[in-house]
Amino acid sequence: MTTQNDPSVESATVEEVPPPAEQTQGFWSTMPRMFSSLRHRNYRLFFGGHALSMVGAWAQRIALSWLVWKLTGSKVWLGYINAIGPLPMTFLSFFGGIVAERADRRRILYVTQSLMSVGPLAIALALAFDREMEYVNEWHLLIVAGLHGIVQAFDVPARQAFVVNMVGRKDIANAVALNSSVFNVSRMVGSGLGAGLIALVGAAACFAINGLTYFALIAALLLMRFPAATEAQLRRASVPRHPFGGFYYVWSHKAVRATMVLLASTSILGWSFLTLLPAFVDHVYHREAGTFGVFMSVFGAGAFIGALIMAYLGYYRKRQRLVLIGTVIFIAAVATFTVAPTWSVALAPLFFAGLGLLIAMAGINSLIQLVVNDRFRGRVMGVYATLFGGMMPVGSLLAGFMAERLSSPVAVQINIAVLAVVTAAVAVYWRRLGLTEAARSASA
Repeated sequence: MTTQNDPSVESATVEEVPPPAEQTQGFWSTMPRMFSSLRHRNYRLFFGGHALSMVGAWAQRIALSWLVWKLTGSKVWLGYINAIGPLPMTFLSFFGGIVAERADRRRILYVTQSLMSVGPLAIALALAFDREMEYVNEWHLLIVAGLHGIVQAFDVPARQAFVVNMVGRKDIANAVALNSSVFNVSRMVGSGLGAGLIALVGAAACFAINGLTYFALIAALLLMRFPAATEAQLRRASVPRHPFGGFYYVWSHKAVRATMVLLASTSILGWSFLTLLPAFVDHVYHREAGTFGVFMSVFGAGAFIGALIMAYLGYYRKRQRLVLIGTVIFIAAVATFTVAPTWSVALAPLFFAGLGLLIAMAGINSLIQLVVNDRFRGRVMGVYATLFGGMMPVGSLLAGFMAERLSSPVAVQINIAVLAVVTAAVAVYWRRLGLTEAARSASA
């Protein structure tokens, strides 16, 4: 495959990113390196709006999985509902990456965040008038989740590529880690909030809160200010470029290619164990929705600690080592979780599973963001979104079918064993690649 409209990937120099908005003086300028991204006013706005939005998203996710489980009692349907949301990312994130390069990323986010608020508010209204769920069924939930996924396929690449416009290259690794901390603190808060709302007032409240919290990020985007150079870049449409340039870029860089392989494998084989948590709660530990919320919150607590570790290590150069350490911790913790005799014993491995997975995922994201050429950023983040979110449906469906025919613990154990093999292979490949590059440098 040729990329006639793009310069050679290997010989391309890194295009300078216009500086982000001037850093705030005073209190925010004294932020320690763990929170260095918060020195940027625009990123602080994004951070706050994104945090509120993610709390609502996790509350809805708890409600969605629990409703589908209660409506169907099927592990396969748990796989369906967890697969249909990310599924469009498999096919559309590639195009979302192209749009993120050719249009104003902030305006893209205005549109996507507005559209994503419609479905949750519609479901909340329907559930409010149909408390016995005589008319609302699992198919309605599946359709709304699928439409949400279509919009998200354009939202994620734009949001990922937009980070560098807010903080610049210097603080990109720290911003990625702090974004992960938002994701996982919101997992703790949102999961607990969702479980509590389901028990107290019903699932409709979770959908309503999620629909309203999207407007927090829209407000943050409206309040942002950028220097003229950045504004010009945000509004300037890119010149025509080869649509497969992102894939070519990834394939042409051996280290990035291996990183993407590990990302896809973790998305398929690692994240899928969360799909089966309701089944673990009900069939393995014989508990109710409250325990499901506790499980998700503990997993999120571990991920939050992992995010703080990654934020502190924002300037650590050996990011591949961090990725491998995080993946190994995750694999060991999930394997332990599957054999825990009681739900209380399962909490400790769940915590470390969250910690390890966050370290691995944040390490992969920042590794890619730091090395990618800015002319390819939107398209490469489209590839990233395809492999990260787009492969999750494959894992969810696979886990659901395997658990239906075997059992939930056995299905997770098989997936984790395969992930361990892939991780070992990537580690050996990275090691050999590093030795080859070192030999080239020594002979130069």
